[in-house]
Amino acid sequence: MNVVVGCIVKKEDKFLMVKEGHGRCQGMWNFPIGHLEENETIIEGAKRETLEETGYEVDIHKMLPITELYQNNKKYILIRFLATPKEKIKDYESTIAEIKWMRQEEILNIPKQDFRGYESNIQVLEYLNKNNLFSTDILQIME
Repeated sequence: MNVVVGCIVKKEDKFLMVKEGHGRCQGMWNFPIGHLEENETIIEGAKRETLEETGYEVDIHKMLPITELYQNNKKYILIRFLATPKEKIKDYESTIAEIKWMRQEEILNIPKQDFRGYESNIQVLEYLNKNNLFSTDILQIME
C-alpha cells in the first residue's frame, strides 16, 4: 500500500496547482502531493511535499477525508490537508514544470486529460465546497 500526502494550498479565492514536469504525468495539473517517506509523520510529509513542489512553506488548518484509490493494480491512501501559504522560500523542484494560483472555475475548466487524478482532484473541490473538513486533532502520533 502506498501512502500519499499533500496540501490543498488556498490563498483568498485561489488554489496553488502544480504542473508535472516529467514521467508519464508530464504536463498534467495536480494539487501538490507525493509519497510519504519512512519515519515521517503525515503532516511532516504533506508540508515537505508542498515545499518541494511549490517552494512554499505552509500552515496546515484542516484535514480532508482520507481517500482510498486503486490505480495500475496498486492501492493508494490519499491524505490531504487544507493549508495557507506562509512564505515562498525557494524555487520549486525540477520535477515540476509550473506552479500557478487558480480560482476554482479555472481548475474546473482544465480538460480532464490534463489532470493527474481527475476524479480525486474534483473530489477535493467538492469536499471544500461542502466544508467536509476535519480538525487535525484527529491525528494521534504514537511512538
